[in-house]
Amino acid sequence: MNPIIQKLEQQVMDKPDHIALVGNNQTLSYAELYQQVQALARAFNTQAIQHIGLWLDNGPQSVVVQLAALQAGVCVTPVPLFFSPPQQSLLFASSPMQLLFASPQLATGPACHFITDSLTLTADQP
Repeated sequence: MNPIIQKLEQQVMDKPDHIALVGNNQTLSYAELYQQVQALARAFNTQAIQHIGLWLDNGPQSVVVQLAALQAGVCVTPVPLFFSPPQQSLLFASSPMQLLFASPQLATGPACHFITDSLTLTADQP
């Protein structure tokens, strides 16, 4: 198991109600963070997702997606927010990403899953 996930599990056992992440008007305890990471990692595995894109500002949602990908062995391609539309198009065309996690205010991409207050894998995926 990955040492980062092991450390998170240890924090869940030691201090489940302590604050793990704060940002974007959202606060997650270690228990909540772990629950969201595990649920998303299971969804990645269940749906055979191997490669995702991440087009989000740094914040709790981005951390949850990245930790879930780490747990599930999913490759993550970051999409820099400063990329121009031609750069974005080239990245989307050349990347094998099956799913793109993005903020609704950003443009669309392949199988775009828009992030809201909670992370779930729904009908937005392929």
